[in-house]
Amino acid sequence: MPEVCWESSILGKISRGGVKLKEKEVSMAKTEGRKKKNVKLRVPKKQENQIPSKVENPTNKSKISGEELDMKGYFEAKKILTPILRIITKITIEGTENIPKEGPYVLIANHKSDLDPLAAKYMFNVPIIGEFFRRVNCIPISKEKEDIEAAFKKSEEVLNSGNIIGIFPEGWDYIADGRFNKPTGKFHTGFARVALAAGVSVLPVAVIPLESFVDKMPFPKWMREIWKWPEKMQLALNRLAYKRVHIKIGKLVHFNKEPKPSYEKLTLICTKMQNTIDKMIREHEAHILIDD
Repeated sequence: MPEVCWESSILGKISRGGVKLKEKEVSMAKTEGRKKKNVKLRVPKKQENQIPSKVENPTNKSKISGEELDMKGYFEAKKILTPILRIITKITIEGTENIPKEGPYVLIANHKSDLDPLAAKYMFNVPIIGEFFRRVNCIPISKEKEDIEAAFKKSEEVLNSGNIIGIFPEGWDYIADGRFNKPTGKFHTGFARVALAAGVSVLPVAVIPLESFVDKMPFPKWMREIWKWPEKMQLALNRLAYKRVHIKIGKLVHFNKEPKPSYEKLTLICTKMQNTIDKMIREHEAHILIDD
């Protein structure tokens, strides 16, 4: 189930962390949040790579299947939201040398906060937010078969055109279940299916909350019902938000093209990539403890 999304506040920093991503990128989105349950970890000063303030915007156009993709809304949103998000959340980053200078590839990351907004189909029903997602080229996804196939087809077109796709493989299940204390939730197989179909590499990214808090969902249940959110999300009580977060970018993992992989192979790839991101998180936490 490929959750294909807009380049969020967190992943958006990657393109400004020292290596400029191709402006063709089509990226990521998500949900979570708050309650005064603070968890604090310290980032060693040597890892606090400051994110440049300049936002690159060489062009507003890209092409997918012969059609021009208007990137104007994406770059405008990026320019407006960047300074706001820097006030809300302190973000540090490492591993920018691992970012390819151009696509195609699939970028995947764990996700715990609504600062990584998920492009779930139900979010497109929310006034203003839904229109915003459309303007920044989010691809809606749900658990319905027809939506999965439509998102998969669009994602494959994006990659075959030399662009970049960003996916949060966990989806929203762990939010609905309130599992905020685990490094990652179960990865869905969509990103593996997309990567194998196009024969592209996968770039793993670990989003590591250094200070976070849990609070109530931003919209009351009756609103979520009107907007036709999935029942589990209508009943969800809490979400997670970051105060400080560290981004660790791993090395590309290469996959050969395979249009019709078995479910067993997709599951193995999911497990491998989830273990990779889990290991990146553990290594960073261990480094903090040693440094202390």
